[in-house]
Amino acid sequence: MNRLALSALVATAFAALSAAPASAQTKTLHDAAHDVLSQPADSSGVQKAAAPRRREGDALSLRVTHGPHRLRLVLRFARLTKTEGPAAQVLAVRTNTGKRAELVLFTTKASGSVQRSWQVNGHERRCPGLRSRVEYRKAIVRAAIPRRCLGNPSWVRAGGGNGTLARGRLFADDVTLDSKVRHEVALGPRVRRG
Repeated sequence: MNRLALSALVATAFAALSAAPASAQTKTLHDAAHDVLSQPADSSGVQKAAAPRRREGDALSLRVTHGPHRLRLVLRFARLTKTEGPAAQVLAVRTNTGKRAELVLFTTKASGSVQRSWQVNGHERRCPGLRSRVEYRKAIVRAAIPRRCLGNPSWVRAGGGNGTLARGRLFADDVTLDSKVRHEVALGPRVRRG
């Protein structure tokens, strides 16, 4: 084998060995602990009161991983149990393709199961391959959303939170830096596809 051919072979082999596998961009949003807010369950527009002693549903962080095929979300709480009253864990996503998606996991102690709702632009949709689970022992909600269900975006913004009805009150918290709960879940910065 001549030097030129050997050099080309070595260069090709080096390029193949050094090529990095497809990666994903990851960002983690952090929220203050002890910032759950509450209001009477049967009222709207009422001033929300702080409930700093409540750990149940106190959102602490959201890790967003935007890979080549899936968007992975991990929402971590101070405490997450099967409550007597209904609870909803919400993961919201906005994309550069104009999609507004929400994955809501409804849980109650009585039902013992998790009911899932997936909406895109306000309409219930199917998303083959969408996976979600609530891990009570770890106080984590996980979701893996195929990118095709979001229009294969180049970037996403995501947010997450919890709402629980207990003793005639609605307790809520989402992963934001300003410790406020709005009508919609607040979203973090753009996370580009890795």
